Amino acid sequence: ISRINSSEEANATAYYDTVEGKFVIKSRSTGATFINIEAGTSNFTDIMGLTTSEREVDGTIINTKLNTQAQVLGSNALFQINGTEYSSITNTITSDISRIKGVTLNLKDITNGEVVTVEVKKDYETVSNALSDVVDQYNELMTSIDKELGKDGKLKGQTSLKLLKTQIRSLMINSAGGNDVFKNLSAIGISTEDASANNISTTNLDKLYFDKDKFIDAYKADSIKVKELLVGTESAGGVLSRVETVLEQALGSNYGFFSSAESSYKKQIERMDAKIEKANLAVAKYKARLEQKFQFMDMTISKMQNQFSSFLGT
Repeated sequence: ISRINSSEEANATAYYDTVEGKFVIKSRSTGATFINIEAGTSNFTDIMGLTTSEREVDGTIINTKLNTQAQVLGSNALFQINGTEYSSITNTITSDISRIKGVTLNLKDITNGEVVTVEVKKDYETVSNALSDVVDQYNELMTSIDKELGKDGKLKGQTSLKLLKTQIRSLMINSAGGNDVFKNLSAIGISTEDASANNISTTNLDKLYFDKDKFIDAYKADSIKVKELLVGTESAGGVLSRVETVLEQALGSNYGFFSSAESSYKKQIERMDAKIEKANLAVAKYKARLEQKFQFMDMTISKMQNQFSSFLGT
């Protein structure tokens, strides 16, 4: 019982009913589904009446089957949508069952024939918040790239990173030709800050601003066209889809920006190591020659001193 209750794979709980004198296994899943019970090395499940097995003399199982009559099935959820009857083993009804795209119904109680009206509306708030997060992440990315490309940045002079930044910026700010309703992101509330008499600064040309009200108005006016602009269609990708492609290429393990930069740095390090090794070898040879010359000079001086001492002694 303890092993069953502590196992996530078992998908069941067990207890011993002392009143009825029964060993009970209860499924964690709802609905009219059987608990799959298989006989093991012992005859325990056979004795409990859960399985019926045929065994060899040594106890090896020849075949075994589940005693379905020993189980009491739960009830499936029964409901109607617009007059069409449905059945589900769970009270959470997804679009796979209801065929209502993008909607999940949670059955809370038995209605006894009472009609429940469900009103489905577009969730403007969640969509706008998600798009606002994209804008925030874009601004953070541009700030980080500028910092690393600056005079004190670790990636100063990285032309590939500058090109990557330009690609992303161009898609987010200058990308056009979305559809006949919304031509670019500015049309749905995502744009740079407009220059004015009070604001002529060019320091924030890369920064995007999100007009939530303008986006919601555009989304209410034509959500399909907004989706086409952002995500795209079967024949053409949207702005965010194209940005995603650029980012995935940059992050690619084989030919992406970072792997290419790492490979380039590795080759530079290898070349520098080779130069250092060559220089060290040259220094070692030069040192050996100097040591030889010093030794020869020392021997010469010593010999001259001996000769000079002999001359003075004479």
